[in-house]
Amino acid sequence: MKKAVRGNRCTLYISSCDKYSDLWEPFFTLFVKYWPDCPYPIVLASETKTFSYPGLDIQCPRFYNPGEPSPWGERNIRTLESINSPFIFFMLDDFFIFERVDQPFMDRSLDWMQNDPMIGEFQWRGNMSIDPPGKYAPYGVDTLNGAYRISAFPAIWRRDLLIRSMLPEEGPWEWEREGTIRSRSWPEQLYNTSYHPIKYPWGGVLWRGKWNPLGLDIMKINDISINTRRRGIAKWKTGNVKKPLDNEILQLTKQWKNRL
Repeated sequence: MKKAVRGNRCTLYISSCDKYSDLWEPFFTLFVKYWPDCPYPIVLASETKTFSYPGLDIQCPRFYNPGEPSPWGERNIRTLESINSPFIFFMLDDFFIFERVDQPFMDRSLDWMQNDPMIGEFQWRGNMSIDPPGKYAPYGVDTLNGAYRISAFPAIWRRDLLIRSMLPEEGPWEWEREGTIRSRSWPEQLYNTSYHPIKYPWGGVLWRGKWNPLGLDIMKINDISINTRRRGIAKWKTGNVKKPLDNEILQLTKQWKNRL
């Protein structure tokens, strides 16, 4: 397969697979609404399926035939190797955006990474163990003994490091767990912040393959119809909502209901 050509310094990379292709339409509907000024080429990583959306240039490199095994780590490594941007904005397909993205903050983060080769990653996860922010405030360095230094939450990665962080046979949870252990020997520093330039339901719009009720609330607020019969709806209790982003969704939902 011909290698993808990317001229931009950063590529938006959405890690997905064929069985989650039902997420792509609502994902990109929200994407164009809340990130209309996104300057990055878009790569949607799956196995065999392609997708298009009006006004967007979505590249879908495919390295597998129908029915061919495609381990998560191997699939992402092969796709990432086909991109020549030095930086990757990494996202999963169920992190649906629900507010306007802070593009100036993203630009500043990329400038810092471009000027400092020891920055391996900038992540916006919060609830983590970091050193006090310094010259790259509000980012602080993830402490070496911190849990989930490697995670699938949205982040800007140095492409070569992201590839190096993965093993072909690993799934996303193994990558987070084992990759965190491996990361403690890397020379690059990983940074984190509780500020979220891009906002999404904390655990994604799916929980174990079923719809997260908070994700469905985002759909309702934005007049997007979802057929829940295929996946079903995950059990959820308000008392389980502990993250600021999820609380923001609750507030938006309350405002939306009050306007009805």
